[in-house]
Amino acid sequence: MAETNTPYNLDGALLRRFDKLVYVPLPSKLSRFKMLQQHLINEEIKEADLKVLAKKTNGFSVSDIKKFYRESKLQPIKRLFRLSEDANGKAFELFM
Repeated sequence: MAETNTPYNLDGALLRRFDKLVYVPLPSKLSRFKMLQQHLINEEIKEADLKVLAKKTNGFSVSDIKKFYRESKLQPIKRLFRLSEDANGKAFELFM
């Protein structure tokens, strides 16, 4: 069993080793909206903003949306580290 977001990049010899190939299409705009809504249920995000995000994530797979969500949750922490590095030259000094 294997999965990929880029099946068109796989070698034909590799593909022949699999008995069955199943194509799962990318999520629709409505599906992306519902995934974002589910992941961001505890956040204060307006429905209109979720609709914009769903539109802007066209072409994203489910795993891409999950990665997008995880990365967005880390942005405030990354920002703190950058601020600390800019001010002190040491990333952890802000938290000690």
